Amino acid sequence: MWWIRDYYGGNPSNSRPHLLNMKYGTSLEFTGVTWKNSPMYHMNIRDFDGAYFHDFNIEVNAKG
Repeated sequence: MWWIRDYYGGNPSNSRPHLLNMKYGTSLEFTGVTWKNSPMYHMNIRDFDGAYFHDFNIEVNAKG
């Protein structure tokens, strides 16, 4: 995980990959999903009409 090495090595990177980045839509549904150790952030969901989230987990290990 190069982004952890860069961050804790004193070189924070703005180019760390995002786990999920979605913009604009309708009828979004997430179920039965596990988000694990996102390099930047787990979810960035904007401007959706009718988003529904249930039965999912977010797991984080900040030290890698």
